[in-house]
Amino acid sequence: MKNKSFYLGGWGSPHCEPKDYELARDAGIDHFLVTEEYSESGELKGKKEIDYAARVGIKSVLHIGNDYLSSTKTGLKKRDTDYGAIAADRICYSDEPIYANFPVLKAWAKEHDEKYGDTRTYYVNLLLVDMHPEEMGDTPETQTFDNYIGKFCSEVLSEIKKGERILSCDCYPLIIRDGKTVVRKKWLYNLETMMYNAVSCGAKHEEYVQVVEYNDLPRSTEESIRYQAYVLLNFGTSGLTYFTYSSPVADFKNSCVNLDESCSLNDQYYYVKNVNKELRAFENEYLNCSVDGVMPVYGTEYSLNKDSAIEEMKKPLSELYGVKSISATEDTLISEMTHGSGKKAYVITNFSNPYDGKTDTVDIKFDGKERLAVWQRGVRKEYEAKDGSFSLVLGAGDGVFVMIL
Repeated sequence: MKNKSFYLGGWGSPHCEPKDYELARDAGIDHFLVTEEYSESGELKGKKEIDYAARVGIKSVLHIGNDYLSSTKTGLKKRDTDYGAIAADRICYSDEPIYANFPVLKAWAKEHDEKYGDTRTYYVNLLLVDMHPEEMGDTPETQTFDNYIGKFCSEVLSEIKKGERILSCDCYPLIIRDGKTVVRKKWLYNLETMMYNAVSCGAKHEEYVQVVEYNDLPRSTEESIRYQAYVLLNFGTSGLTYFTYSSPVADFKNSCVNLDESCSLNDQYYYVKNVNKELRAFENEYLNCSVDGVMPVYGTEYSLNKDSAIEEMKKPLSELYGVKSISATEDTLISEMTHGSGKKAYVITNFSNPYDGKTDTVDIKFDGKERLAVWQRGVRKEYEAKDGSFSLVLGAGDGVFVMIL
């Protein structure tokens, strides 16, 4: 089987010095988004960033599309530029486009595939589930998240014939409400919709991880970043982009690095570095799996957790192949996966709010004896479930990847 690796990107390039790109590489970042801006002489302002990134093995994504607000007011526009001459691995044509923009994105997808399909990936980052209905469709019947994502796949991504298809969204799940950090109610429904549409249209599923502290987004901890990453893996995510790696505007706080000084690192830099190291430890095995579905397990404290995002899932698995029973002390997600070898694998995540600091004990009873490989906090260990019983303890925000051997 082919060796595979996660796409681990950063939104917001670092301070533009060679050492800053070395630090990003050392943190596990392999892509940066670079905004398409030009000087008066017509030179791409981000050329130095692209060059510095390339020197250390980091690839660039040229962001040529409008942002959300401008796209709703003025429509999508792009320059008549030969992007093939720019050393970018992907071209981002739009960030958070509304449904009305799809005809333009469709035309650009067709043009892109013809010009750059063998060398550049067509990339669009879509709206999340909690947007205004009129942004999702053109009639009351179609103004749903299911329609919005499904139509992007059938009307836009269908134009990508030669290149890689990417289905990407940024739904930031941890928000402050009434002074307390809570999990967004529709997060899992958002991920579920993305996962099944990605499978149906032959696309990779990618998502964003919130790092920045901004408005109702709380200050990130290592637990909250790890938590997001493992929940995303439950839903077949093969690429993560950290929002933000650097703080592009003054009121963004506690991103990984600060832009105003070279080598100015925040705690979040080390959190992301630690999580990326964990993910890299099992990326090849995970990425050679396909997700069969996601099973939620209600914890023993479920009576206190009626507002769990689990309630919004539309297609949860009710059982796992070869498993007799599962119990957990906290709400837990278990994804059943099939490895390329035909063996089963699982992503298991403590789904309790990582800011609550709760430990989760998960007990699984297989049909018979099993030998397991378990990756936890980046360390691989093998276990013998001689009578089919397997138990693990997950700290706040923790997840594991498990393979049947």
